[in-house]
Amino acid sequence: MQPVYAWTAVVRGAVLRGLEGSMVISRKARMHYGTSYATVYDDEKHSVSERYWSPLWERWMVSDRMQWHI
Repeated sequence: MQPVYAWTAVVRGAVLRGLEGSMVISRKARMHYGTSYATVYDDEKHSVSERYWSPLWERWMVSDRMQWHI
């Protein structure tokens, strides 16, 4: 036994959902994703106590910076 409009059920559901609009205003992420990185020291942005000398880049760097993705 198969309902009369079984083949179009998903499409009809999507159309009804589209007509109603988005029900979710905002969401709270369960986790936070980010990347820790080091950046070039800038005396206008960073404290002198935060800087360290990088032998690889041969310049003053500041570590423990975060780039949040979500």
